Amino acid sequence: MIHGAYYYERLSDLSLLEKAVTFETGKGLDIAVPIGGSRRSGYIFLWDSELAISVLPKLDEELFPNIRMTVHPTKTVHIEYGESVDGMNQHDKGIAYGYRPEIVFP
Repeated sequence: MIHGAYYYERLSDLSLLEKAVTFETGKGLDIAVPIGGSRRSGYIFLWDSELAISVLPKLDEELFPNIRMTVHPTKTVHIEYGESVDGMNQHDKGIAYGYRPEIVFP
């Protein structure tokens, strides 16, 4: 399932969706939304490291800077890019992900 609607409902800058990259998660398709405007951070989730390795070449360093990959004990993978959100609370993460104020401040 592509989560375009998820981002459409949340992002402040919808033009970022035009530059999004489609990829296979291991359970369907999803998109990686690039950094830009108020969006300083982002991440994608994949079900295995082979898929993650196949996605990395699709992520242009200009649109997806500072790429970091974490493989979890369950073999799932997070690829994060942009500024790190480590240690941030949910509110601050929402701001870093470029979500609209009404999403971050319900």
